[in-house]
Amino acid sequence: MALQRFKKIPLHADGKKIAELQNCTYKHDSNDMRQHGVDGVMGFSDGNDETEVTADCCVPFGGMSNRAALRDAIAGKRSVQLAIPVDGSIEMIEVRCTSRQYTSDSKTGELKGSFTFQGGKPEIV
Repeated sequence: MALQRFKKIPLHADGKKIAELQNCTYKHDSNDMRQHGVDGVMGFSDGNDETEVTADCCVPFGGMSNRAALRDAIAGKRSVQLAIPVDGSIEMIEVRCTSRQYTSDSKTGELKGSFTFQGGKPEIV
């Protein structure tokens, strides 16, 4: 049996790959709500899909020219695209980076960042 290959999540801005996300959590909420009646739960309403991706590591791709691309997308309030491999397919999501946070350690010289991306319904390709 061949081993599976696990990929990082690519991050695209303006049709160009600018980074790869690592150590991610992907959340997809349908926001469907229970509808209650006299006899209990009568059904569900159809909610608006929401997605959220959090990543503990965002590695710039393609050299120095892309290092500021994510920062510029955040500052310009521009959407970026994520391609998330899930269940044997790819889920494409247009998202905005709604939060970024950095932690530094002067003793080791490390600078670590965490990022939160939020979007709507994914397109399964």
